[in-house]
Amino acid sequence: MGWETPTFSKRIDEWKSGDELFIGNLVEEVIQQMAHQKIIAEMKEGSIMNTPERIDILLQMVEENKDKYERHETYIDILKRWKKVDFSRVDDDHNVLMRMQGGERPEGAAIGIASEEQEKDYIFQVFAKEVDEVFGTTEKRN
Repeated sequence: MGWETPTFSKRIDEWKSGDELFIGNLVEEVIQQMAHQKIIAEMKEGSIMNTPERIDILLQMVEENKDKYERHETYIDILKRWKKVDFSRVDDDHNVLMRMQGGERPEGAAIGIASEEQEKDYIFQVFAKEVDEVFGTTEKRN
């Protein structure tokens, strides 16, 4: 299943413009771990909850500091799509980032995109939260 990476989550949540940047490989790892809640893979090492606020923070960090990130175009492309709630290529995004980090283990590769139900289960199992608690709801729950 995976496990939560609270140290990185906290660093994202507390980052403000002008603070110390994440080094490039940490940006890759954070985005990849955010993809874990939305993909299907045999093995997932570490997870960071994928929230609109965290996407915004990472996008701001990378856009404000493009000159410090060799792969800023890739990061911005992924984060801008995610900001638009477009996760149609999240499995490919995950695998690109995994390869950037030197990961070639096939059991860690995304083999598909999680259904809404699979994602809800992942959020509950890994982060011990109900989806409504995190993202709110516009639907009535039975």
